[in-house]
Amino acid sequence: MSELKEIIKIEAQHQKDGSAPKGKLNLLNEAAPYTMEQDIDPEATIPVYDLNDDQRDRLLAHARQDASLAVYVSHEAMKTAKALRHLIWFLLLICLIILWRIW
Repeated sequence: MSELKEIIKIEAQHQKDGSAPKGKLNLLNEAAPYTMEQDIDPEATIPVYDLNDDQRDRLLAHARQDASLAVYVSHEAMKTAKALRHLIWFLLLICLIILWRIW
């Protein structure tokens, strides 16, 4: 884990001196290969599945559909959260106006 912290620290320093793009996404892109290498054991044997082309294509299609649905649902959740945040501010403003009028 200290290697990952070191990678992120170095990347943050590169961002400060202008030799790397700024932003958290760039830091995550630098950390992702390290994390992937840690998750995948290079000594492990990769299982071979006996799939024909139709089965393989169907699995790929379902995986892509699941990924696109996850993106859509997260986007809708963000839109809903934003709308609720605006509603809360509006209701707070109405409450403050009512309290101001009462006093």
